Amino acid sequence: MNKPYQKNGTIRSHPGIVFRSVLPFWLVLLIMVPAGGAAGFSAASFGSVTVLENGRKKPFDTFARNKLLQYSGKRRLAESSALQWLCRVLFTPEKADFDKVFLINNPEVARTLGIPPERKRRYSYAALSAAAEALQRYYDAARKTSADRQSPFDREILRIYTNLIDYRSLASTFSFLLPDPVFHIRAADTTPDLPRVLIDPHMPPSFLDMLRLQPFLARRMTAIRNTGTDSLTAIDHSIIEITRTMYAISSAAENTPPHLIPLRENGDDVWYSPWGCIAAHRSKVLSQPALQALITIYHAYKAGNRKRFDDAVTTFSAAVRSSLSAGALPDTALELFYNRLGAFFIAKIILGIAALFALTALFSRGKTAARCSTAGIAAGWLFCTAGIILRMIIMRHPPVTNLYETFIFVAWATIIIGLILEFLRIRSIGLLTASLSGFIFLHIAGRFAADGDTLGMLAAILDSGFWLTTHIITIALGYAGCLGAGFIAHVYLLHRVLRAGDKDRLGRIAGAVYGVFAFGMLFTVTGTVTGGMWADQAWGRFWGWDPKENGALLIILWCMIVFHARRGRMIADTGMAIGAIIAAMLVMCTWIGVNLLGTGLHSYGFTASGAKLLFGYTGGEMIFLGIIGIIELSQRKRVPK
Repeated sequence: MNKPYQKNGTIRSHPGIVFRSVLPFWLVLLIMVPAGGAAGFSAASFGSVTVLENGRKKPFDTFARNKLLQYSGKRRLAESSALQWLCRVLFTPEKADFDKVFLINNPEVARTLGIPPERKRRYSYAALSAAAEALQRYYDAARKTSADRQSPFDREILRIYTNLIDYRSLASTFSFLLPDPVFHIRAADTTPDLPRVLIDPHMPPSFLDMLRLQPFLARRMTAIRNTGTDSLTAIDHSIIEITRTMYAISSAAENTPPHLIPLRENGDDVWYSPWGCIAAHRSKVLSQPALQALITIYHAYKAGNRKRFDDAVTTFSAAVRSSLSAGALPDTALELFYNRLGAFFIAKIILGIAALFALTALFSRGKTAARCSTAGIAAGWLFCTAGIILRMIIMRHPPVTNLYETFIFVAWATIIIGLILEFLRIRSIGLLTASLSGFIFLHIAGRFAADGDTLGMLAAILDSGFWLTTHIITIALGYAGCLGAGFIAHVYLLHRVLRAGDKDRLGRIAGAVYGVFAFGMLFTVTGTVTGGMWADQAWGRFWGWDPKENGALLIILWCMIVFHARRGRMIADTGMAIGAIIAAMLVMCTWIGVNLLGTGLHSYGFTASGAKLLFGYTGGEMIFLGIIGIIELSQRKRVPK
């Protein structure tokens, strides 16, 4: 049995204009809000139940969202919420087995396994189980291959197999309540002292029923031991076999998620799954209030009795609170609000629409599109800010402790940079920078959300309030500056190609590239220096040529080269713009690329995801610069000498 988890100026405008500007975004919000009455049994009350996962106590609603995102890459399943889906998995797995939740990114995998292709690339557990033998064979082969030699096919097989095993564990959470023919006595010569549940031909007993019969089984086993082997009856042999089976099941039971039941043991709070609780406390399990309340929840769900279900959830929550030490159970209300708000998703949608208005404003003389874009950017920034503040309150630390959070923070910062540019009269460019860059980074952040709980426990290496705030926030602002400059540099180069005669506007855009680039370099240098100070305190050395440190140094050296070349008149505005784009590429290599190496002391950031994103981005930038270079050379040849 696995070891139990344990925790040791003011804007004024005409009201009609404001209404017309904001109206599109309110319409978007109205469309995105579910119309109520989701399909199936409403299990909303169960979402507030606390579950322990990876050292963090979280609402069951968060646990469900993370599991659905892990399996399918989606936050909802058709008309069901993640919570409704996971309740089906726990309480009615025979129905959940046909939900198409398992994402197969590589179509070759589905073909090889002989599974009929699905248009949305998502398959049910029942469909994948039909290919279990082939999947096991390919999994065994992929597992024997070293990680550096695994093909995309191998990695996809490993991911799918791991998700299936995880799902199977969740689906068996309450299997001890299911009738099991192995406990049924079929012997013809039954005796009057046999409990009815053992010989009922219509309903075999469950493992829980057998636990209730432990006193009877103990008495019969004592009598059997005092009887000669030759004198044993068919009933005796059945009792012996049932006892052996119960022992084997108890011994094989593991404390696998979800960990819902806390017990106070030796001064510590130890969390168990239902099966884990049964395996660890078999003799006392029937007297555990929390487990009994969970059993009531199970039966109420199966019967579709909403009131009984909600009452049992209330009883279960009270039992959990009474089992824990004072203050050990967090208030899940704020995290539930954060989950339901979906602030970053709403911000991404609004910023995407605002980007369309910003693009319209670039090619129109009217101010309506610019006003709509400004209103959208402001609304998107407010949602983004609200999401960040909620995360800070929930986790009680700055929101920059993993790749997901750094992308969110950089999106928030680039929106501010764009709004400042717009305030400085660099019309439309600031709006485009704020909206499009914010949208892109929020979208990328969503990709990293599938790697696990974005509100996970703080890595021990980051557990320093002062240095976490100063170093990581300043280096993230440096990244935001360099990436913002790279984005504006694209606009400059495109404007130079399409409207080379508009010298005044080109000059203003070049000035924006210079200013934002300088901002990025300043904060990158500051962040790198404070990182060295933190390293000196944490690791006993200021610099150790760690891959992440080398990446930051590379950014600084390149920025210095570009600024010195600009100051020495070796390059002009075009060279500055190209330099900013290359700096942005270096930032992405440091930000994401280093995490693909799997070496160094910054191990808290390592992830296998992001490789396609990085390679696609780098390749796209190389193609863009190549095309711009060809156009620039062709235009110079046309200029008469």
